[in-house]
Amino acid sequence: MKLSIFTPGLIQSAVGRSVRLVVRTLVDSGHEVTVIRSESESLLTRSPHNFASPVITWQDVRNVTQTLQTSDYTFYHLGNNYHFHEGCLKWMPSFPGIVCLHDFCLTDLAIEACRLEPAKMRDVVSHWYSDEIAADFFKPRKSDSFMEQLRKTAPMTEWLCSQALGILTHSSWGIDRVMSSCPGPVMETPLAYDAMEVPRTDEPHDSTFRIVTLGHINRNKRVHEVIQAIGASQSLRQKAEYWLVGPIEADMRTEVSSLAQKLGVRLVIKGQVNDAEFGNAIQSADVISCLRWPSLEASSASLIEAMLMKKAVIVIDDAHYSDIPDKCVLKISHEREVDELTKAIEELAAQPDARLELGIQAQRYAQSQFSPAAYMNAMIQIATAVASSHPRLAAIDTMTNIAKSWGAHPNLLHAEELIAPLRLFENAPTRQPSLPE
Repeated sequence: MKLSIFTPGLIQSAVGRSVRLVVRTLVDSGHEVTVIRSESESLLTRSPHNFASPVITWQDVRNVTQTLQTSDYTFYHLGNNYHFHEGCLKWMPSFPGIVCLHDFCLTDLAIEACRLEPAKMRDVVSHWYSDEIAADFFKPRKSDSFMEQLRKTAPMTEWLCSQALGILTHSSWGIDRVMSSCPGPVMETPLAYDAMEVPRTDEPHDSTFRIVTLGHINRNKRVHEVIQAIGASQSLRQKAEYWLVGPIEADMRTEVSSLAQKLGVRLVIKGQVNDAEFGNAIQSADVISCLRWPSLEASSASLIEAMLMKKAVIVIDDAHYSDIPDKCVLKISHEREVDELTKAIEELAAQPDARLELGIQAQRYAQSQFSPAAYMNAMIQIATAVASSHPRLAAIDTMTNIAKSWGAHPNLLHAEELIAPLRLFENAPTRQPSLPE
């Protein structure tokens, strides 16, 4: 097959890293792949992953148009970061494709789109939710509690899923809105990922018990709660050191540093680091904190990487984290988060053998689940399903246009009398869908 794949290409993107693995597997299997970098213009100058296939940028209109017109299928990797996925938003309306959905909540992406295209996005939010919620998207300042409520009431999942010919996502916890809005097939498959190669060192591990949080340091990674949990334990205050490895805003840096100093917690803020330093940070960790609240993503690259590197990991028992077997990660509840976290870290610090066994089980599970070959097969499977669903979708488009020309109310399109006849297309022979005009 000839495939076009939109993805963030810069090395700092975990999505891009996953796509790199899958693209290499596709190429090795004889498929022709063109990667289209989807980042905002300011990020396109950054060094990309080595995809081992042709790479163009979404702003190269002539080449992108030619590539999409001659591709068998187009895949859009989408997540909750406007500046990583801007190109997808620009091309999807003209060339619908299969969306690989990395986050079930897209409010951050939508809020940035609202800022840049206010009139268009106000109509979009009003259509899917209400005029009142649309007005909220344009408020200049939003509290954490307001944002959490917005994610529940208006995650913007429907906005992009309704434009997709099909959806491939990486867990099922937030799939209801996807299923209700995507007109085509929806499938679930584990994210493809690999362990970072870290040079072996003969240096002995020091006696410090090290807890590490990875990635962009924001509130939903529960850094404040980890500091409080360590600060609540005399033994942990004495032996534990807490590392933050990843980009961190100045206000957040000041805030967590002040809290750590107040509670007597040894906090080390590494900030943004290169790949080698990132890998060394994981390697030197005794425990990886993969706490998230609220949980927004369909899967977590940092969780997978920690498991592949045989690390003991603590998670909140929610969303896709609940799907990981109990023998592979240590789960705590959000309701008793700090107390349970203190107990969990104390137990892992006191029982190195149990910590090692948790890491061994995590690695075995991760190696069996997060395979590029399995992801490639899922892409081929959903592409085939999309081709089969094309007659039904074409019929829906035709009936919708006719109903609109008659001035019919949108609710009429949900009537069983209209939907039932279209089911005869569900098992139509597989064929390539025609290209959009």
